[in-house]
Amino acid sequence: ITGAKVEDTMIAYQDSMEVVTRTGNWPMIDVELNGKIYPQPGILIKE
Repeated sequence: ITGAKVEDTMIAYQDSMEVVTRTGNWPMIDVELNGKIYPQPGILIKE
């Protein structure tokens, strides 16, 4: 999808990050970075 982007607010710790903008009302996907899994917003498909 051209021009799509994701923005979240996270707290960065020395060896991890915590997503603080998650509401539970949006589909999520898991993204792996440096061996850790971070949930990120997915694409909302409306029917």
